[in-house]
Amino acid sequence: MLHFIQFRYFVLLFMFLLCRSAAAQVIAEDFRNIGCANCRDGDDAYEAFIAANPDYDVTLIYIHNDAPTPSDPFYFASKSSVDMRGTQYNVFGDPTLFIQGAFVVADGGTFFSKAKSFTQDVAAALKSNPPTAHLALSSSANSDGTFSIKVDVSGSQISAAGVKLYVDVIESNIFYINAASYGRTTGDMWNNMLRKTLPDPDGTDAFTVNNNSYTFTLDTTGTGWNSKNIKLVAFIQDSKKVGSNSYPIYAVAKAPLETLDAPSSENGKQTAVGNASQNPFSISTSFQLELLKPSYVKASVSNSLGQTVATIIDGVVTQPTSTLSFKPGSLSAGIYYVTVTVDGKPTATRTVIYRP
Repeated sequence: MLHFIQFRYFVLLFMFLLCRSAAAQVIAEDFRNIGCANCRDGDDAYEAFIAANPDYDVTLIYIHNDAPTPSDPFYFASKSSVDMRGTQYNVFGDPTLFIQGAFVVADGGTFFSKAKSFTQDVAAALKSNPPTAHLALSSSANSDGTFSIKVDVSGSQISAAGVKLYVDVIESNIFYINAASYGRTTGDMWNNMLRKTLPDPDGTDAFTVNNNSYTFTLDTTGTGWNSKNIKLVAFIQDSKKVGSNSYPIYAVAKAPLETLDAPSSENGKQTAVGNASQNPFSISTSFQLELLKPSYVKASVSNSLGQTVATIIDGVVTQPTSTLSFKPGSLSAGIYYVTVTVDGKPTATRTVIYRP
């Protein structure tokens, strides 16, 4: 279904390009729509590449527009920031993909053709050597419920004219059930959704791009966003078009949103659910679970329709450290969500099962 044998072979083919600049950070901006089945197929291909290549620092940001489905709820929730990015890139349809600010694709194709194209484009971005700068991104929670976001810029080799600084606020682990007519599923997990751009959708005119600090305020009051699932992505981008349709991105930094209600800790330890040991996987994968105290744990697996297809554990766990194993058995290849709930607090992980 996902053509993983060909896909993994193709990834190996480009390994020599990628490893040359593995430290580079790449932003992929995917303009898509909840009613676009072809968009979701592309998402699966891009995310499979990222999951199979954790050493390559690629951040995929989903930016929803209002075509072909004007009722896309993610578009209306983030309309001002989305419209600004779409206008800058001259995007009026979907799917449309930009990597490091460069237009790369706006049409359909098979899973394999999309994965192949994405691999080539990421390789080209990592191989390029544009002028850059060092960004340090941090955040802190304020007592009034707002957050202070700080970006320090240093070591710049970038010409200041026409350059802007952006901080994207993105949210993950959003489970949304939509009408069956709006896409290929009736329920799905959404990650890296663009929620807001700081300080405003037009960014900051970063005329002083060297040895300078910028501070912004993020207010999530009334938004319904889960601050624990929010990440920040800062980047410097040229506001002037270069070539046919490219607005080069020169520097990138990422950080989680620091919250006041962080998980309880004891002697520096905290309750934690590790990442999948193998993702994608075909035979089995596992998750490391660390607990501060005996806790009720339920780990379940659901498909892209939101249907529970397996239960890994449902009961009290007393060991401080344990391993949760998931064997897919006869489940078909595709996207599945493993949700581990500890004392009522869920953590969801998107996994990919492939069949050699």
